[in-house]
Amino acid sequence: MASLCGPLIYYHGVINFDKTDMYPLNLDREEAVFLARLFQCRLSKFPFKYLGVPLSDSPLLNKDWGFLIDKFRHKLQGWKGQSLSLGGRITLINSVLSAVPLYILSFYKIPILILNEIDRIRRQFLWQGTQSKRKYALMTWQELCIAKQFGGMGILNLQQMNYALLSKWWWRFKDPHYSNLWKSVLQANLSLPLPVSPFWKAVTAISQVCNLGMSYQPGYQGAVSFWEDTWYEYCPLKIRFYQLYNICTTPQVTVQDVIATQGQCLRFRRSLTGIIFQEWQQILQIISSTAFTHDLDQVAWQWDLLGHYTVKSMYLFFNFQGQLKDDLKAEVNEWLPHDLEIVPLQVSPPEAEQLVEWLSSEPS
Repeated sequence: MASLCGPLIYYHGVINFDKTDMYPLNLDREEAVFLARLFQCRLSKFPFKYLGVPLSDSPLLNKDWGFLIDKFRHKLQGWKGQSLSLGGRITLINSVLSAVPLYILSFYKIPILILNEIDRIRRQFLWQGTQSKRKYALMTWQELCIAKQFGGMGILNLQQMNYALLSKWWWRFKDPHYSNLWKSVLQANLSLPLPVSPFWKAVTAISQVCNLGMSYQPGYQGAVSFWEDTWYEYCPLKIRFYQLYNICTTPQVTVQDVIATQGQCLRFRRSLTGIIFQEWQQILQIISSTAFTHDLDQVAWQWDLLGHYTVKSMYLFFNFQGQLKDDLKAEVNEWLPHDLEIVPLQVSPPEAEQLVEWLSSEPS
């Protein structure tokens, strides 16, 4: 505490402590009160807003999201929804209402109760404008939130956009081209015996699905997972050879270790017979035909023409809900948070092939 008091006392003539709030973190009540009296500033509690984002030392409660609901209602006060056409209301919903929460959705997983309230406000404005008279909905909200190119009305699905925005952080964490400073700080915090932040919990919750779109070229770093990362063909080996993976006792082994030992570092709980032995033979063929480079590990985004992560491509991955192969769909649904599920649309095979080709080739 002495190391903190010294600089603050030195700058006492520069800092206006009358406009300063103190938010104690890991301090006893007596110590916090002492410091507040010493610097003659207010003693406050979490959460507080910084650059429009609420910060807290614990997960945000539903009541802490009230400001977001108030923003939506404030936007609607000056609108004359009853004088607009249905197309005009859809335009306002997408360009104004749906854009209100995007910044904060980049940092937090929105609670389902808050999401339902926001969708209720958007849905009510769409069908009845600002009138109080109730009107019947002509389409389900799920159908309205499907992108136009997939046959919907193109209203932004905030839950899917929330996960697409959070996935960008996982991409930056895994991409070696981004600055390593914030990664080092994050890894240092994760190594301490402290609770994981709500932000990083939300990012890691969607990381398994994000990994499906990431393709690796293993280098000398040895950071590419043999089972969990996509480095061979279109999906992780844990999905392609799931029976073999289920009995593996070394699931965290890297590609570099496996290739260097020609698979001898892989261990299993029981002997390999039947179909599992056939999978093992395929694994050995993959190992013998693979050679890693002597450069840094390279990662590319499979659903973008330039190989860079885009929020649009990840959002369309969720929104289309039909481009996954059948053997991947059940596995992905297990990784998704409990309130998000991939449900295939009724699309004929020729149309589905065109959609998949468009999704993988269209630039952002």
